Amino acid sequence: MNEQHSIYASIGYKLAEHRKHNELSQGQFADILQIPRRTYGNYELGIRKIPLDILLKIADYYKLPVSHFVSGNVSEAV
Repeated sequence: MNEQHSIYASIGYKLAEHRKHNELSQGQFADILQIPRRTYGNYELGIRKIPLDILLKIADYYKLPVSHFVSGNVSEAV
């Protein structure tokens, strides 16, 4: 796994943990973000790079700094 993929996988893991902690489905959260569910699912899987504007919306929704999602420490997910 290359370093860039690892970063997106870490972000995706944190996205999934927060979504599940808030008892939301991928579809529900995708609707909140006004994006397709498949696109959001690919962010969680680390398959697709998450645009900054979407990451800002997510951070705002959870009332967290963007740095929370992009830091390398997966153990701080929720």
